[in-house]
Amino acid sequence: MNAQFPPPSKTTKIEELLILEAKVREASSLAELQFLIANETKKIISCRQVLVHRGSPWNAGWRIEKISSISQVDRTAPTIKYLETEIKACLKNDNWDRKSPLTISLQNNGNKNYPYKKGIYVPFSNRQENALGGMTILSEKAISNQDISLLVRLASCYQHAWDSLKPRSASGLYLLSKRNFLIAISCLALLGFIPVPLTVLAPVEVVARDAFLITAPLEGVLDEVHVAPNMEVKKGQILITYNALDLKNNFDLASRNMEIASARFKRASQSSFGVGEGRRELAITKAEYEVALEEKSFAKEQLSRVEVKSPRQGVVLFSSKDDWIGRPVSIGERIMRVADPQKVEFKIKLPVGDAIMLEQDISARIFLDSAPLHPVDAEITLKSYMAEKSGDEPLAFPVIATAINSNKKHDEGVKLRIGLRGTAQVSGKNVPLAFNLFKKPLSAIRQYLGI
Repeated sequence: MNAQFPPPSKTTKIEELLILEAKVREASSLAELQFLIANETKKIISCRQVLVHRGSPWNAGWRIEKISSISQVDRTAPTIKYLETEIKACLKNDNWDRKSPLTISLQNNGNKNYPYKKGIYVPFSNRQENALGGMTILSEKAISNQDISLLVRLASCYQHAWDSLKPRSASGLYLLSKRNFLIAISCLALLGFIPVPLTVLAPVEVVARDAFLITAPLEGVLDEVHVAPNMEVKKGQILITYNALDLKNNFDLASRNMEIASARFKRASQSSFGVGEGRRELAITKAEYEVALEEKSFAKEQLSRVEVKSPRQGVVLFSSKDDWIGRPVSIGERIMRVADPQKVEFKIKLPVGDAIMLEQDISARIFLDSAPLHPVDAEITLKSYMAEKSGDEPLAFPVIATAINSNKKHDEGVKLRIGLRGTAQVSGKNVPLAFNLFKKPLSAIRQYLGI
């Protein structure tokens, strides 16, 4: 015999209200809360459909987030657009205080087949009276006063939970009113017109100033380099020695030719008295003797240049000894430089993409890699109008600058030495701050669009 169980007793609306409030307190996310509002409110309020809105209907971004019995809201659907437009039009009521529920009546504009025309809009706000969202209750007939009282109680519970579950990072968005937003944009626009120097950053190197260039005095093969790179030398010290074998042979041959020409000239001189043929021979041998004498003098001069000596005291600057030993050179080819280590300057390589108009008597700031916290003030002395390419580096305009008060100690730990590298901050003419900030993006857009 089957046991008979009594039918479950019906719960009252007060009990359902308490159960719903408990579920709202247990909601772990804003999406879960919106789902409860859209689907559980119908169990307490006599209605057909519940819409959950996000944001304030007087600001941009107000929209329908959830609809009862619908899992996903398609914002492109005609019905959704119709509901958003009609509800927002109903809320433009001058007699409404925007804090309490408002009875609305939808029109037939745009969707005559939508059956639920009567309803009530309940706004949600936090303790600071900032709008959080709201819900709209829709039905075929007007909402009763009893249901409105329950909605007021539910709204208090819903908005408290909504304020607790909303992302904290977004709280500041509700404080940004349209007026404050316009003020902020205006201030930023005014700041963009502040004139500032147009500055660019470019690589810089410390180079020698007024260095003496050592070039090849004659054509030949270098036999020995007697100094090392960056070595201090004295005036008259031997720097380079040529291979002198060919030069000695040329000198010996020129000496023999001069002796032969001298002997011929003496013989012609002795046999030239009173004879016409002898006088003509004397002139020829004399010319040959003079040519041989010049050739010997030239060979001797060439032989004297086998050793290249330093014309001054300083530091020799070149790549490496191995690059020059045994290498044939031609006359005038650059080999090394002799520089005074106390006389230095800055060579700034201004990239073509960052080229700016440099005015007269403009200064730059040099940040050396060896002392980045101690910038050196420099004055630009030379600007090139032709871009150069050095090795694998891109095209750049060379700019020469000298340190201001170079005889004065700039900062402790800052010592200008030939070969140091760093970054130079070069300033041009004054431009608006906005142009200085967006110069590269604007240039990229113009190059891409071709305008």
